[in-house]
Amino acid sequence: MSKAIVCDECSEQYFEEEFDSCPNCLSDEPITCEECGTEYSSEEDECPYCAEWKVPDGSECEFCDKPATRYVQDHPVCDDHFEDAYPID
Repeated sequence: MSKAIVCDECSEQYFEEEFDSCPNCLSDEPITCEECGTEYSSEEDECPYCAEWKVPDGSECEFCDKPATRYVQDHPVCDDHFEDAYPID
């Protein structure tokens, strides 16, 4: 059974199972990510581009101890191992 929530701004009732925030108060304006500049909907919790492609700070390369800067098939890797996976000829 989902919990009913009353919006503080418009006093309408909604269910947390269906919506993260009040559907009546959602902004239709896109949000621009400060990190990468991608525009995304206010319904999304975070930038979809950064969530998929940005390696979290402090991540280490899966193959050595260097800091990870990119992903290769969902594996965080350093620049050296990225170049090994995708050599430039």
